Amino acid sequence: MSRGPDESIETAPELIAPPEAEELASAIAEAEADGEVLAVGSAIAERLPIVAIVGRPNVGKSTLFNRMIGSRRAIVHDLPGITRDRIAERAQLHDDFAVELVDTGGLVPGDDPLGLGDQVMLAVEESDLLLLVVDGREGLTAADARVAQAMRRADRPSVVVVNKGDTKIAQEQYADFYRIGAEDLVLVSAEHGLGVPALVDILVERLGRQEVAGESGPEI
Repeated sequence: MSRGPDESIETAPELIAPPEAEELASAIAEAEADGEVLAVGSAIAERLPIVAIVGRPNVGKSTLFNRMIGSRRAIVHDLPGITRDRIAERAQLHDDFAVELVDTGGLVPGDDPLGLGDQVMLAVEESDLLLLVVDGREGLTAADARVAQAMRRADRPSVVVVNKGDTKIAQEQYADFYRIGAEDLVLVSAEHGLGVPALVDILVERLGRQEVAGESGPEI
């Protein structure tokens, strides 16, 4: 419906941001300028060491991720290829030490029709340390060796995590994984939590203990 020239048009009231929003925006801008924090949406996140969980499909990467963050954030399934995108979450390893933990899809060097390996390698490039997860029950495979070779080319510190260590066969085959050039080797059962405290100690030692501000998450 048209309006005559003398008819007034009601205008929407001007939106004024509350003082708290202005203070938050100012704090984010100052902190970013100082290189102290990263802005994530409207929240402030600390710069934490980044630990990427990598490995071939179906070795228990997502189970380990969920165990270390203390919740079921990643989908766990027996079928390979379930995790297609990177998932990142804060993991509080000790009261004063946390990391940003990244779960990645299964890496299959040379056989990647969907291009999932690009996401994995991007996570690797951004990481400070890698957790290379292998299946102790299946033993050392050619696929494990190819993934380990790709990680060596990335030139990142790494820990080889031999999963499913609650089985006798994994315990018997554990030492075989030194053959892929492990800097550190730890036997765990991500499903049951066995060996995870030892893994946490290795992470803290390798990354260096640092004071982390903010609320503590579930400690492992």
